[in-house]
Amino acid sequence: MKQFAELCIDLERTSHESVQQHLFGRYTSAVPSSDAETAMALLAGSLSVRVMRPRDLADLLINYTNTTRWLFEQCRGLGGTLVDTAVLLLPKTTSQCQLQLGELIDWLSSLRGVSKESQSAAIIELLNMCSVQERTTLARLLAETLAGERRLP
Repeated sequence: MKQFAELCIDLERTSHESVQQHLFGRYTSAVPSSDAETAMALLAGSLSVRVMRPRDLADLLINYTNTTRWLFEQCRGLGGTLVDTAVLLLPKTTSQCQLQLGELIDWLSSLRGVSKESQSAAIIELLNMCSVQERTTLARLLAETLAGERRLP
């Protein structure tokens, strides 16, 4: 997950096709081929692991952190998207997600069939086990705001 989050962050920093190709090449040489295929499918929008709507994820994190909705809405423009801002509410962490991308996708897919309460608890637990960069990428996957953000080279 760490390497995929780093790839997403690096891709956001450039619009140059040659740089993007270099980033993809570096990523694919560093991860198992199954993770590379999964990453490309996620970024191209051909694979979806959406578990909840962006507003539902934001509401979950607002409630979890006991943040007033008014304060969140006032700060929303400073943090980027709704999902990006909501993730910033979580406490600082030095943790890193230990799951490979394929394992993470399987785990997220399994959340689709469970109760909302169980789903919410599992999402909070996973987000708290991730670094700040991983949280942002994970939240975008959960709310399906990652796919279609960029044209792949």
